[in-house]
Amino acid sequence: MGIRDYKKLENSFTKFDSLQSQEDIKEEVLDAFILQLNNTDLDSESSRKIKIYRKLVSVVSFIIGLIIIVTGLAVIIIPIPKTYEIQTLIYFNPEDGLTISDLFALALILLGNLFIYNSFKK
Repeated sequence: MGIRDYKKLENSFTKFDSLQSQEDIKEEVLDAFILQLNNTDLDSESSRKIKIYRKLVSVVSFIIGLIIIVTGLAVIIIPIPKTYEIQTLIYFNPEDGLTISDLFALALILLGNLFIYNSFKK
């Protein structure tokens, strides 16, 4: 199943999502839902494919988030040679401080957390 097939199946399911957002009488919503079911070619196999695809996307997103977090932690923990340090913003002592690379690493950790958070969203 290619990405085009997934997009076509996903568009078939979005018609049903729009029915849920309407605030009409329940009978009218049920009639519209039955009409959509009759007009759409959906079966359990296509819904299973969409579930597998969504699960695969969330697992890949989770793994990418973990890799980004580990990279950010490595940038903080592993000492960087003085030639690669751009500038120290805040000095803790004359030898050490908060550098731009540390801020870059914190941004990586935040980005990894966003990937992991989005992998658990529906």
